[in-house]
Amino acid sequence: MKKQSTRRHFFGKAAAAGSAAIAAAGTADAQTTKRPTTELKRLGFCCVANNSHMGLWGSTINLRENDEWPGRTTGMIITHCWDKDHEAAKKVAAQYRCTAVKNFDDMVGKVDGVIFGGFHEAKWWEQLTKPYLEAGIPTYIDRPIAYDMNTARRIVERSRKYNAPILVSDGHWIHEQAKIARKRLEKFRKEGKHILGSTGYNFTMKDYAQHGIHGLYYLLTVFGLDVDSVSLLTDGFWRDVTPTNKKVMTYGNLTLKYNKLHVDGVEDQTTPFLATQIQVPDEHSFCNCRIYASSNTNGWVGDGEWIDIDNRKCDYTSWDRRYYLNFPTILYYQKMLETGKMPFSHEEILQRTKIFLTGFKSFLDHNGALVKVADLPDDWEAPTTYPEWLDDSMFG
Repeated sequence: MKKQSTRRHFFGKAAAAGSAAIAAAGTADAQTTKRPTTELKRLGFCCVANNSHMGLWGSTINLRENDEWPGRTTGMIITHCWDKDHEAAKKVAAQYRCTAVKNFDDMVGKVDGVIFGGFHEAKWWEQLTKPYLEAGIPTYIDRPIAYDMNTARRIVERSRKYNAPILVSDGHWIHEQAKIARKRLEKFRKEGKHILGSTGYNFTMKDYAQHGIHGLYYLLTVFGLDVDSVSLLTDGFWRDVTPTNKKVMTYGNLTLKYNKLHVDGVEDQTTPFLATQIQVPDEHSFCNCRIYASSNTNGWVGDGEWIDIDNRKCDYTSWDRRYYLNFPTILYYQKMLETGKMPFSHEEILQRTKIFLTGFKSFLDHNGALVKVADLPDDWEAPTTYPEWLDDSMFG
């Protein structure tokens, strides 16, 4: 009997061919016992070379040589990739055994799904995603979806028009600890207690736009989207001096003011409270919060209660962090790719974006004062980190 191909050899041939690979049972018993096979969904990965999630997500989909990730763990395979730097894209493609394409829209018709996993390209998500959304391809868009609400709405409308599901998320939007905190908050409310406030911190590499948004998403999962006002008190929004950021961020304090808190099954809380989060370069925890609750609406009294929810940083092995923090996002995307159902509605994506941008406006235009989310103009645009990152001429 012909010797069976190894898993790695099979994977290499499938990816190099750039086709939908077939994952089948790999033992001699398969010749006599019928077992189900699964066709791998073909993925295109855009923006792979600089400040990209390719390094976090790529090897959980396509196993690389000498990678600590244990093996194939999804029903997807990256067959193509693109980056503005084509030579860099070719080097990435060699690692993941996929094909680097020359133009950003060259993957249309060749892939079942597409992931836009960069950050510096966020200003151009509308142009970059356009051909894929118009082809009805399920699309992952890394945060943020846009730097102004008009652009965000155009992307959403294109998704709706062409029935192309989108996922705009991060690890903290779907964070286990954020969901645990939410369930505890709901328990407080069902016990008749009122939420008095929350304090905590978010791990950030001294930037609001890329990692501060993680902490914001965490808070929105815990407390909901009924945010009245946002304050971002900081001295910069980026970790380096750039054409749009004149001072390196050395401190940050994000505050959300809630006038209403909705929990299914109980009356809405209408007593205002603040959820405050310090942005710090901590090495022990990614995000946490302490929720204060009391059954007395007049404030903290003897029957009050508090709870700490903390996401400790797990570095037991080099792939632990990817498994606990980053990998769930890929599973959310795969579920959307297979079912066509968006995990989060267009309306939720837009509201989270509006709250994020209101924080930017608080810092830039109001010296960190609270700014009402409802007052954010749709055409107000936050600055991108590197405004010349992509050449607009590439879009024709």
